[in-house]
Amino acid sequence: MFNKKVWDSLGPSEQNIVQTAARAELLHSQAEVTANDPDALKLLTTTHGVQLRSFPDEILRAMRKAAGEIIPAAVESDPMSKKVWQSYSAFQARVLNRGLLTDGAVWRMRSI
Repeated sequence: MFNKKVWDSLGPSEQNIVQTAARAELLHSQAEVTANDPDALKLLTTTHGVQLRSFPDEILRAMRKAAGEIIPAAVESDPMSKKVWQSYSAFQARVLNRGLLTDGAVWRMRSI
């Protein structure tokens, strides 16, 4: 997020610098999580006895249903929150199948 007044006060080259830096940081953060999470999970499971589990489908469905009721009601009174939620929801719906067919499928294939 960026202050709109400050953003609008920047010239095109300054905006490009900020966008490039933000993209680079996002990629760096994603790579860092991908690289470090396996070691953290191993520590949790071997040293601390944590058991990794997935939620059953029935629980995931109940969580989705509850979120579908709670979040729209929570954002209704705040126009900006409502706008963000509507945009995010539309984006999720648009990219769901791609994620299931690409990222999800690649990780599933590697686990077989």
